[in-house]
Amino acid sequence: MVTVPLDDARAAALLGRLARELRRFPGELAKIHVNALNSVGRKVRNKAISELTKRYAAKPDDIKSKVALFRASPGKPLFMVRGVGRPIHLYKWPKQMLMLDGQDGRMHRGVNTQILKGGGYKVVKGGFVARSSRNKERMIFSRKGGKRYPIKGLYGPSMIGYFTNDENLEMLTALARNSLEPALQRTAIRRLNKLAGAI
Repeated sequence: MVTVPLDDARAAALLGRLARELRRFPGELAKIHVNALNSVGRKVRNKAISELTKRYAAKPDDIKSKVALFRASPGKPLFMVRGVGRPIHLYKWPKQMLMLDGQDGRMHRGVNTQILKGGGYKVVKGGFVARSSRNKERMIFSRKGGKRYPIKGLYGPSMIGYFTNDENLEMLTALARNSLEPALQRTAIRRLNKLAGAI
């Protein structure tokens, strides 16, 4: 999880002269502060999605749906970017259906799947495609042992894990901290120009 808190005092210190001008408009500093935080939050989320789509072979929209931005608000002046939800089920990753020679001399179904971009395909022996009884979506299942049941649905890696890696967190946090002051300045200037035009 990536989060960067910002209180009004620090926002005012970063804005300097602009903060003094904004004091003529009650409540505006807090609004600018929240808007700037959410602007930085969107930048951090987009960076995380970009890094994940470079790494993994799943569709960009599927990856994007697993990275959430929890926006700042006047009562909660911080944003959070983190992975959410269950991993993307294996059917949505690049795949090939196979027929494999079994040890019993018969042909058995299998599935080839690719997880990493540029990586090879991995064979899921005994893998097969069926609709989930829970949500009717197509999924890849495998059998536990040689019997017909039980079966289990197969998933790719969790996007949540990306946000538990120290190196990734350090990179995204540095991006957030370096982006905060420019975002505050841009948001404050834009708002001041709008307010000046309304006088």
